Amino acid sequence: MIHVLVMYPRTEGTKFDGDYWVNTHMPLITQHWPQAVKWEASLAGEDQPYYGAASIYFNSMEDFGAAAGGAGGPVVMGDIVNYTDTAPTLTILTVSGNS
Repeated sequence: MIHVLVMYPRTEGTKFDGDYWVNTHMPLITQHWPQAVKWEASLAGEDQPYYGAASIYFNSMEDFGAAAGGAGGPVVMGDIVNYTDTAPTLTILTVSGNS
């Protein structure tokens, strides 16, 4: 399983609308990236170095590539400007363990 971790750094002068992100943006993943197994959105406190982090899970790198490179990719990625002007960091992880 692949875990795509997207973190939004809190830097001076940037904005982040957590309500929009959780309630409008993240559901776009369900609507436009059918390859995603699940997603989670976590908001951080104001004293933290990040506004929040998104975890998006895929069965394989191929599924992630199909989602990001498919017709829904521009919809999901194009919506970012509606809730933040900070540059997110993206890390792709391979999940191990039991669940």
